[in-house]
Amino acid sequence: DREPTTFEDWQAMLPRRRDFDPGLLDVAVEGDRIVGACVGLNYPGEGGWIQQLAVQASHRRRGVARALLQSAFCTSWERGQRTCGVSTDSRTGALGLYERAGMYVKATATNFVKEL
Repeated sequence: DREPTTFEDWQAMLPRRRDFDPGLLDVAVEGDRIVGACVGLNYPGEGGWIQQLAVQASHRRRGVARALLQSAFCTSWERGQRTCGVSTDSRTGALGLYERAGMYVKATATNFVKEL
């Protein structure tokens, strides 16, 4: 599957995922606009997993992402999961957000490349 390039493509793709669970989708709204979203996945026996966390640029640094994270943590807890993970690219600047929410680095990855 190709990566979605528009919001409409992304929105249409979600229900087609084999592991999509609408109970793990949370949105933040302002008026009639979605300004943030958190998409979780259910990996039985492995804890909760946040596949995507996004907040519209105009609404960042207002606590929206933290509220979405807390909601994901609560949902995971209610489902009997005692951990909740997320993967991030250090270039996003989100590491501090996750640490302030009580998360910690469990593993890191290194990418290699060779100029040809």
